[in-house]
Amino acid sequence: MVQINEGFGLDQGWQAYKYGFSDSNGGYYLGNEHVYKMINNGHQWNLCSDMMDLFGNQYYVSYSKVVLDSESAGYTYFASGMKGSAPIDPFGPDSRKYKFTTKDMNNQPSACENQAVACKGGWWYSCSGGGNVVLNGVGSNGFHYTIPYILNLRLKRSYIRISQLQ
Repeated sequence: MVQINEGFGLDQGWQAYKYGFSDSNGGYYLGNEHVYKMINNGHQWNLCSDMMDLFGNQYYVSYSKVVLDSESAGYTYFASGMKGSAPIDPFGPDSRKYKFTTKDMNNQPSACENQAVACKGGWWYSCSGGGNVVLNGVGSNGFHYTIPYILNLRLKRSYIRISQLQ
């Protein structure tokens, strides 16, 4: 398991997201550095995410390929081969577009306000936070799945896992 968010945890700094954490509020993150080292071993990996909104609707998505870049590249990622019931591709469209940002490390474009502070969780935020999937926020403030003008799902929980393909 890479990430567990029960809606109350994950308001952590860069070092916690780099090396991982588990808190008493239902938040768990394996750590970007651990994931980077694990999946950059010459094998192909896939990523799966399960989400549940506040109304009990469940969504899932899987990718047949996922890559996480190094810390010096801002832990940008690449995801492709999406399948699932999610209404949009939550990871694919922004692949390698945004660097990972936390409340104490704003890696967003220079003119952007730090969305990790407002959403209370580290993520690959766009400048506005709109049109994003943010699975690492806290509560209704930052834990969402959004398609501008169409859909704004407030999430109750999410799980992200990766596995090596044979």
